[in-house]
Amino acid sequence: MNGNANLLTRLAISGALTLSAAFNTAAGEIPTYAVEYLGYAGSTLSMGDMNNHGVCVGETYVGSQRRPWLARPGSAVGLLPVPDGFAQASAVGVNDAGVVVGNAFPASGVSQSVRWTPTPEGYIVEVLAPLPGHVGSVAAGINNLGDVVGRSLASAQDFGTPVAFAADGATINLGAAGFPVAPVAINDLRQVCGEHYRMDLDTLLLEDLGFPPPQPGGYSYTFVRASAINNLGQVVAVGALSSSQGYAKIIRYTDDVGWQELDNFPSALNSAYDINDDGTVLMNIPYNSARRLVAYQDGLGLFALEYQLDAPSYYWLPTYYGRARIANSGLVMALVDNINNSDPRYGVGLLTPVGATVLPGDVNGDGYVRLDDVCTWQSAPFDLDGDGVVDADDERYLTDALAAYGFIVSDCNSNESADFCDIAGGLSLDRDLNGEPDECQADCSGDGVPDAAEPDCNGNGTSDVCDIADGASADCNANGVPDECDGASVTTYSFDYPVSNAPIFPNTILARSGFVAAAGVVADLDVLLHDDYRVGDVAVRLSHLGTTVTLVDRPGYPSQYGSGFSELGYNIRLDDEGTGGLIENRGHHGGVFDPILSPPSYRPNNPLRAFDGMPIGGVWTIEIETFNSSPIAMLYSWGLAVSKAEVPATSCPIPGDLDGDGEVDLADLSRLLSAFGTCVGDAAFDSGADLDADGCIGLADLSVLLTNFGL
Repeated sequence: MNGNANLLTRLAISGALTLSAAFNTAAGEIPTYAVEYLGYAGSTLSMGDMNNHGVCVGETYVGSQRRPWLARPGSAVGLLPVPDGFAQASAVGVNDAGVVVGNAFPASGVSQSVRWTPTPEGYIVEVLAPLPGHVGSVAAGINNLGDVVGRSLASAQDFGTPVAFAADGATINLGAAGFPVAPVAINDLRQVCGEHYRMDLDTLLLEDLGFPPPQPGGYSYTFVRASAINNLGQVVAVGALSSSQGYAKIIRYTDDVGWQELDNFPSALNSAYDINDDGTVLMNIPYNSARRLVAYQDGLGLFALEYQLDAPSYYWLPTYYGRARIANSGLVMALVDNINNSDPRYGVGLLTPVGATVLPGDVNGDGYVRLDDVCTWQSAPFDLDGDGVVDADDERYLTDALAAYGFIVSDCNSNESADFCDIAGGLSLDRDLNGEPDECQADCSGDGVPDAAEPDCNGNGTSDVCDIADGASADCNANGVPDECDGASVTTYSFDYPVSNAPIFPNTILARSGFVAAAGVVADLDVLLHDDYRVGDVAVRLSHLGTTVTLVDRPGYPSQYGSGFSELGYNIRLDDEGTGGLIENRGHHGGVFDPILSPPSYRPNNPLRAFDGMPIGGVWTIEIETFNSSPIAMLYSWGLAVSKAEVPATSCPIPGDLDGDGEVDLADLSRLLSAFGTCVGDAAFDSGADLDADGCIGLADLSVLLTNFGL
């Protein structure tokens, strides 16, 4: 048998040595994972394979037809084309070049192995030729050299002859070379594995890896079923024990070591999924009294991935269903299920080790590709595209990676720093919370506050401050509000979040802010809240301009029950005059889980009148603090129902009322037109008609008069 040293030498020579030290965030630490949900397509979606770049493939059903799917980081699950002349297809393997292999199925007849080769325009789809005289084939996997392994079929009833479809186009009869079983995987050394056999395609040397030694208690291994092989030649398999229950264990073969048992949980349902070049194995075993997706790593032993998620991934459950895969970087493909009942998503997920730069664009190593990665790179640029030079190409690489996730990097003020970083670092203000620095937005008044952040109470498309400054609106009482808007009004401002944008996590604070561009002061305020969470474990606060009011404070807690009320969420209106009583008294201890609804409205824990007399405009922030977990947990929307105080009218000349009769009418228009086009010094100049005080009577003055015509 080949030894490890020999394999390492061959890998180094071939340039295929892909061992990674990135799997652990620190030596001896079990990794923590961030979860990216890639989605779902069709029905009964199943997993096939993943390459080292996180490109995933598999099979789904669209109606009654099998379809191959593909997904990658930042891109949702999508369907691959079915080859011409075939009714259905599935994908089972993908290499680091993005070449996909699978199988196509005609409406009647025998399956054929298929290869999808990516191009800028799409995919080149090819059917792989079976052995001479055979009518079909089944592919099982592909390596980074382009070799494909599988079976060649002499007839529709034939189980098949082991074959390899070589990258050079040749079809190798592995059965004739002595390989006695169906191959399941091939590595970059061109080593093929199946059951307890391994063969080198270059030498056609067949190795019988045998069985593990007998077990204490008289049990022995009766069968070995290989699942995967890495670039060290290590094979991971399920080993069946000679027990009446059909028990099996997960085992790994290493040259010069032999077979090792990786788990001590024998079960008839155990499955071995994958092995990477670190020797880390993914498996399905009954771990901690329940069946889970579990990894084994040398020096760390077994750990269930569901226990190793970071806080933002709290509700994602990596399931043991299907066929999970692990890359050399530690990136894991698995079927994930959101256990938050408010978010019923299920499908393909990528689990990224936190603390390692695994995903393209994840510069800060937090497991997510987001705009904060730009700020990390700007503070300490390094080579991202692998050319050994830190230059503009690395910035473009990062920009493209972010674009795949829907993030656009902008630099509106041309200061060579991303707008997001300017705002996050306090270099730029963003008063209206629109993600654009204030200095880059229109500012008709030149006061440094963008028009979008200033009220436009009359809805004419011009900020109130500019309407007043230009004379288009009067402000007789000098309160900064056009006089036509000084009457009382009630307006509702709503802030909505699509499902998955605002999940609520246990033992933390979720804060969401909304910007209100409105003039005037608060006369009365009601708050609207629609969320899912166990109400006895929630505190809710509202803040504005330095004032904070606690609206809800763990209703029903503490009490003799010690757990608070059991209702699962609110869809309510909080009002100081609420007829439903105090929200702290609304609920039940156990047995009642339906959310609390309005009407009626309820009185908040502390009065909202604390905001009376404050400016309506500006940033309002709601905070939801949680103290335990909840089976449903989501913020859907919140809002403000604001009654604006009326400002008493005062006597004020109306711009355009040239004759002072309290109306802007035809007499005023006639007087202005008589002096139209004149300036100071002209005989016909009428200073009273110079409404903008620029020394001439023109279109600007006419515009002011016409704006107020009829008042």
